[in-house]
Amino acid sequence: MLLARKNPIKDPMEFEIMTHSESSTLEVQVTGLINAEYFLGMIDVVNTEIKLTNCKNGLYHNVGADSSQLTSSDMRRIVKASKVLNESLEGGKVAAVITNKLSYGLVRMWYAFSSPDLKFEFQLFNKYESAMHWLNNQ
Repeated sequence: MLLARKNPIKDPMEFEIMTHSESSTLEVQVTGLINAEYFLGMIDVVNTEIKLTNCKNGLYHNVGADSSQLTSSDMRRIVKASKVLNESLEGGKVAAVITNKLSYGLVRMWYAFSSPDLKFEFQLFNKYESAMHWLNNQ
């Protein structure tokens, strides 16, 4: 069963949250122009949704979103804010599907800053199907 909720924050960055009950995965699809403030707000919404849905896995799907405004300072703030997901996703898996080079590099930067503290498995993918396959194979 697939449940979906739309972004309650109105801005150039849009995100949609969906639940894949068969894999206990909360998927976040992001489009538009990403800036740090909106992204930080999205993290709070995602963490609340994970707790409400009791999902064990996460999928961040960058659907052509433009992350060109994010700086390394923004990434450090995002790393700090995303630590709240550790408790909610502890022991689970998180996949990121990224298709453009800049966003791919920023997610790798997030991972480099975050990896010592992560309490979940993390993999970066460039194809949605590969990420879902990995998430579905416990």
